[in-house]
Amino acid sequence: MNPAAGVQSFLEFVITSLVRHPDQAFVRSTVVEGTTVYNMQAADEDDTRKILGKEDRGLSALRNLAGAAAAQHGLKIRIELKGEGEPRKRRFVPPRRK
Repeated sequence: MNPAAGVQSFLEFVITSLVRHPDQAFVRSTVVEGTTVYNMQAADEDDTRKILGKEDRGLSALRNLAGAAAAQHGLKIRIELKGEGEPRKRRFVPPRRK
C-alpha cells in the first residue's frame, strides 16, 4: 500500500469512528509543493467538535500520530479540518451557587 494512502485510510478510520454521521465524513488528499495535505470534513458542527476534542487535543493527537507514521516513510504531511479555526458556539453553563 502506498504510504500516503495508508495515512489517508488511517485518518478516515479514526474520524468515522468518532462522529455520529460517518457516511458524511470524509478525507481528501492533495499534494502541494511536496507536502501531502489531508482535508477532513465532518457532517455538522457537533461532529467537527468530536474530532477536535476538548481544547483541540483530539485533533492534535491525530496530527501527532499521522505525522509520526508519515515521517517513518519520509512523507511530509499537513492535516486540516474544515471549521477548525472558526469560532465555536459555547454551550451555556449556569454559574454555580455557593
